[in-house]
Amino acid sequence: THEDRRKGHQSGLLVGAWQHTGRFTRFDGQDEADVRGYYLQGDLKLSEETGTRTAQGLAGWMQLGLSDENFSVYHRHVALGLVWRGLIPKRDRDAIGISQSWLKTSRAANAPTDANERVLELFYTFTAAGWLLIQPNLQWFTHPGGESNRSDLFVGSLRGTLIF
Repeated sequence: THEDRRKGHQSGLLVGAWQHTGRFTRFDGQDEADVRGYYLQGDLKLSEETGTRTAQGLAGWMQLGLSDENFSVYHRHVALGLVWRGLIPKRDRDAIGISQSWLKTSRAANAPTDANERVLELFYTFTAAGWLLIQPNLQWFTHPGGESNRSDLFVGSLRGTLIF
C-alpha cells in the first residue's frame, strides 16, 4: 500500500500465488497433484473531495486471477470496478459502486463449459447509523455457470453490517 498525503494519492497492489498439495482429477480423467494459481489485485484513489471530515471521492480497483484450465472451470478472471464515497450531498459516508467481471471458462477436454461468464454488479451502501450499514446489491450474470444455453440470471441481495 502506498499513500502520498502531499499529493492526495493512495494506491495498493497485491501479487500472490496459491497451491493445493492434494490430488485432483483433471477434466480428462487423469489424476494430478499440486494445483496452483496466481492473482494480482490493485486499487487507486482517483479523486478526493477536499474540506470534508470524512474520506470522500472516487476510487478504482482491478483483479486478475489465473489457474490451470485442466482443473478449474473458471481459469481466468478479470474484474474492474469503481466506488464513489460521499457522492450524494449530506450522505458523506454512503458509497455507490459498479463492477464488471469476466470469467474465462475452461475449454479442456470434458470441461462442463462452453461459454465465458460475465457479471455486472451495482451496489449502494447506506449508512443508517454510525454502527449500521445497509447494502442493496444487484448482479446480472451472462452465461451463468459458463453454459451458453442458460438464460441470463439476475440476483438481488440485501446485506447488513454491524460496526462495533
